[in-house]
Amino acid sequence: MRALQEVRDFILKHLEEPLPSLKELANKYGINEYKLKSGFNQLYHTSVFRFLTEERLKRGCILIENTELPLQMVTKLSGFKNVSHFSNAFKKRYGIKPSAYRKYHRENNN
Repeated sequence: MRALQEVRDFILKHLEEPLPSLKELANKYGINEYKLKSGFNQLYHTSVFRFLTEERLKRGCILIENTELPLQMVTKLSGFKNVSHFSNAFKKRYGIKPSAYRKYHRENNN
């Protein structure tokens, strides 16, 4: 269980970086790949990759709400490779494009 928590912490500290393979993560924390996948799912009720994507989107949302950074920089700081991928994932998760969300958030919080 501690190894799974350490993997989670590693992911949270390195959101803007590419995720190592599950095999590499498992080896780094002294468990096998199967235990990483199944244990992470049992403990956090999601897969490693879904957790990563969700946390990246949360970071992106916070950056959009609290900064004036261009979407390209928000994308990079959130760990997405390009604005299009970030925008599509954001819309799928929150039901609105990031640029529209920023505009909406500004209008309703001033």
